[in-house]
Amino acid sequence: MSPVFSCSLLAKNSHEQKYFHKSWSIFSAVQHVATEVKSQIEDFRPYIPLIQGLRNPGMRSRHWELLSEELGFPIKPKQTLTFEKCLELGLQNHIDKIAKVAEVAGKEYSIEQVCLCGHIVVVFTVI
Repeated sequence: MSPVFSCSLLAKNSHEQKYFHKSWSIFSAVQHVATEVKSQIEDFRPYIPLIQGLRNPGMRSRHWELLSEELGFPIKPKQTLTFEKCLELGLQNHIDKIAKVAEVAGKEYSIEQVCLCGHIVVVFTVI
């Protein structure tokens, strides 16, 4: 059913037909934008674990060193390490390694936080 035909079925007079037709056009444009945004979100979704891993607050120097060893090239948290740079380095191909190191870092961070609240000192060392 065409938009004009469906509008004329719903509208009682020509003024309402124009209103429905205009509303339908706006709705179609909004729906197109929503579909495009949804597609962009779906395209971006696979990169979320990469960002979560690299932005983990538990990542310390030892974790970055371990990650560098795992990846086979040096990587350090600097202002120049942008998302674009991460993609240029191909980090999206190493999400599993990054997630593994970040998970350990996150668990250590949680323990550190609990210990700091209780004034207990715990030091983690890389074995």
